[in-house]
Formats: sequence, C-alpha cells, structure tokens
Amino acid sequence: MVKKITSLKQWLVSIAAIIIITIGTVVLVAFAQGYNYDAFHNQIYKTGLVLIDSNPNNAEVLLNNRKIDKKTPYRYSGAPAGNLEVGLEKEQYRDWSKKATVIPGEVTFVNYALLLPDVLDQEQIASDIIFSNVIQSENNQKTFALAKSPLSIFSISDDGDAKEIYSAVQSSDPANPIIDLYNIKISSDGQRLLFDQKLANNTNQTISIDTSNLRANNLTTEFGFVFSDIRFNPKNSSELFWLDAGVLKKVQINDKNISSNLIDSIFQLDIEEDRLLVVKTNTVTGQPVDLYSYDLSGGNENLLRQLEFDPKGYDILFVRSRYAEYLSVIYNSSSLAELVKNPYQKSDQNTQIKAIGADIFKQTISPSSRFLIYNQNNTLRSVDLEFNQDDNYGASLADLQAWAWYDDYHLVVRQNNTLRILDYDGQNNYLLTPINDIAGFGILLNQKSILPLNSSGNLYELSLTKK
Repeated sequence: MVKKITSLKQWLVSIAAIIIITIGTVVLVAFAQGYNYDAFHNQIYKTGLVLIDSNPNNAEVLLNNRKIDKKTPYRYSGAPAGNLEVGLEKEQYRDWSKKATVIPGEVTFVNYALLLPDVLDQEQIASDIIFSNVIQSENNQKTFALAKSPLSIFSISDDGDAKEIYSAVQSSDPANPIIDLYNIKISSDGQRLLFDQKLANNTNQTISIDTSNLRANNLTTEFGFVFSDIRFNPKNSSELFWLDAGVLKKVQINDKNISSNLIDSIFQLDIEEDRLLVVKTNTVTGQPVDLYSYDLSGGNENLLRQLEFDPKGYDILFVRSRYAEYLSVIYNSSSLAELVKNPYQKSDQNTQIKAIGADIFKQTISPSSRFLIYNQNNTLRSVDLEFNQDDNYGASLADLQAWAWYDDYHLVVRQNNTLRILDYDGQNNYLLTPINDIAGFGILLNQKSILPLNSSGNLYELSLTKK
C-alpha cells in the first residue's frame, strides 16, 4: 500500500513538473515573441523593444510626452505595441522627437538622434577670397571650392583652411587667358578633379588634376579633342569614360591612350560604383527604350528592362541594399517613378515592380543604401528598403535647390536659399543658419560641420557640435 501511495506521489510530481515546464516554456516563448502580462488589469498584451540613443548622449527621455527619469542611451524593454512618440531633451540643445511604431517581438531603433546646440558656431573661411561654388566628394571626405576672384580652385581641409590647388592665372596664356572654370567633378576616391576651362577666344579645354601631387593634365592639348561628356571610372580615377556621339570610349590619363568603341547606340549613360547602366536606341524603332547593364569594361551585357520612350530621358539609380538589389527609374517627362526589386533575376516571380507614383522630380539613396528618398510633389518621401515600408511625415521640399546626405540618417537640404537639416523620414526639420541667401554648401564630416556659401561669395564653417 505504501508503495502504491509513493508511486502515485511520484507520478503526480512528474505530471506537475511536466505541466510547470510546459507552462514555463509557453510563457518564455510568449515573452520572446513580444507578449507581456499586466497584473493590475489582469490582461496579456504584446510588447517590443525600443533602443533609444542620441549624439551627444545623456539626454532626458520622454515617452508619449511623459518624462521617465531615464537618459540616453536607454533600452526600453516591454514597450506596448503600437504608436510611440519618443522625445529627447538636453540643456542648451534643441529638443528632438520621433513618432515610431512598436512591433511585437521586434526591435524599434530610435538610436540616431542628432541633437543640435541651441546656437551653432559659425566662422568665415578665407575672408579675402570670393567663392562661387562648393564641390563635395561622394563620401564627404574631400571638399573643394571654386573661387571667381581670384579664378582658382581651393581644397578645404578638415580644419577649415583653404589651400589653392589650381590657379587660372598661373596657367593662362597672356594672349588667350582663361576666363572661366566650370563642370567640376571629383573622383570617387577624391584623388582627382576633372573640369573645363573656357578661354578668351571661346574655346574650351578639359583639365585633370591629381590632388595628391597637384599635377595638372590638359587633356584637350594632350589628346587633341574637346571632351564634351567625360566622367570618372569609379574604380580607377586615372581612367575616364568618354561618351562621344552615342559611342562610349575610355581615356587613360597616365598612358595617354583612348580605347576603341566599348558600347554604341547610347541614348543615356549612368555610371554606378561597379557597373554601367545604358539606355540604348532600339535599332528597329530608333527610340531609346532598352535599359542594359554592363561591367566597367563594357562587357557582361544584361538587358534589364524595356522602358517607355521618354524624349527627356530618365533618372536611373541602382541600389544594392542589405537584402536585395533595386533599380529606381524616374521618367523625366511624366515624373512617374517605379522601383524594380531584383532586376537581374530572369524569373518574373523574383522580379517585383512597385509603382512609386507621379510628380517625382528627384531621388537619392542613403550611404548605407537603406533609405531611398524621393521629392514627390515638393514633399519628402522615404522608402525603407530594409523593412519594405514608406515613411512620410510631410516635410516640405518646396523650392528645393539641392540636397546631400550628412550621414546615414540625416539630409542637409538647400531650399529657397536657406539651409536645413532633417531626418531621413522628414522629422526634426531644423534651420541651420540665419543666412537666407545660401548659394551652395559643403560638408566637413570629420569635423561635424556644414559649409554654407552665400550669394556674396563668403564661405563659412558651421559647427553642429558644441565647442
């Protein structure tokens, strides 16, 4: 009898243990998937994780307009699913806020807040020089400025110093002086400049400068051609692509050599980091409708799409994001845009086409290739390629003149001759400087500074950090 009782107890204990383990496992899985229990209201609700940080950090955190006695960086676990407004406050800095959506079991990142000082320090660069333009390398690592008086090109260092690297006075022919410098381009690595100079007799010359040793090559004199459309090879700054009457050739600066025809029948050429995107004229219809991809040697031809004919051409952008490749095409005449996912996949099931919409005039991709930004009907529209979602908070782009990425999450925008900085999704839109006649700008990324240029030719360094 004792043995039976003992066996029954062991059996009951085993069953209880199994039930406890099962319930515990279910609870742990539920918590892992974003569920939580509210004992006060006796109900289960879904939760997520919100990571909050700022630059500089140690900012006070507000959740849905309520201060919570926490400072950045802050890990908000057990956040209820749904809409959440995160606010950040720091003494002597401008307030920052973001409207976010918490997804159960997922991480919501609010860790890129750029806190600007209430007052930004601004100092003039080279007050004795009248500048006319600021030119920036693609990665914001090199900055150059064109001066009209004297007619020269200057390199702007991280310290804000202007160093002359090319002077029209030094290289001019007294009988036929240089009267203008224009069409300035920077190679991807920032090691070489390419520009045109106009002489007094109205002839043009194409000049290349090696920024490391300041050696200048007059390509027109060396090769005997006026290069109307010449651009850098992104992989080799001493190699140039020359589009001559619809035919693509290569120009080797060091070897002083021009290749034979690489590609012909070109209506439009776009040079990406590792490929050429070419809209070719259809040999049957004579209209440019076929979009091809080539490697940088002009080989490995791929027909990507057949486009509708647009006499004004196309704004084409190739993007290699974290999980897929994309092709964004804007038709310049109609301002219609489409986004093609996996354009190199031959199967229709793998290739997806998304109509972005109408009234789109400009596009750009963030340095991380995550956020695709459009100017749609003078409003900023952001497409998050990583999470396949649109973020549009109605930031106005009326009178947009130029934009550039400050970093992965922030855009510097010149509109209506003023300068602003805003988040990639249009939130936290700040006026940077009281100057209201901005003619151009650059970025000193290492110094966390912006370089506003006013219409009088005065160039300034505007620090985004507190000194």
